[in-house]
Amino acid sequence: MMNAQMMKKTVLALAMTAVLGLSGGMLAGCGGGSSSNGTASDSKDTTTSNSSNSSSSSSDEISLKDLESEMSEAYMGLTDSGEGFYYAGNADGSLVIVMALNDNGESISFVGPAETQGNSVRVTDMVNGSTLTFSIEPQSDGTLLLNMGDAGSALVAECKPSEVLDVMEQIDTYSTALA
Repeated sequence: MMNAQMMKKTVLALAMTAVLGLSGGMLAGCGGGSSSNGTASDSKDTTTSNSSNSSSSSSDEISLKDLESEMSEAYMGLTDSGEGFYYAGNADGSLVIVMALNDNGESISFVGPAETQGNSVRVTDMVNGSTLTFSIEPQSDGTLLLNMGDAGSALVAECKPSEVLDVMEQIDTYSTALA
């Protein structure tokens, strides 16, 4: 029987293959400030899950880096507790990857579709069904405050998908995924 991390990597590889096969691979411009707008909403529906990268030496698997052309938005920053926070998503929200890394080298991730309602975003992990919900609050300096209710917040800035995916590859390779 596969452990949860291997199962998630396999499911992610299949999902990435489907996304790559179904779309033309348009890349929306990344960089600079954000033009998102939003209002705060309180959500505390967070659960941890295993790391999501499918990086390996097998030619049958796809790495996060292979998704670069599919990702239309990417953000990175810090949580209010000092953890690194990373987000990448495709244009229609059918595949979103969120990772957080603490100072102890432990990571959590959510990989799956995102649903939006107003300025609230809910990412549901495709393997274990855990969710991360946050509201988006634009800041005057062009950054975004992602308010996760009782779970805290993250201040993030828009960046290139390639930058975020590079960091996510490193997190998956060198961190300990929390169960």
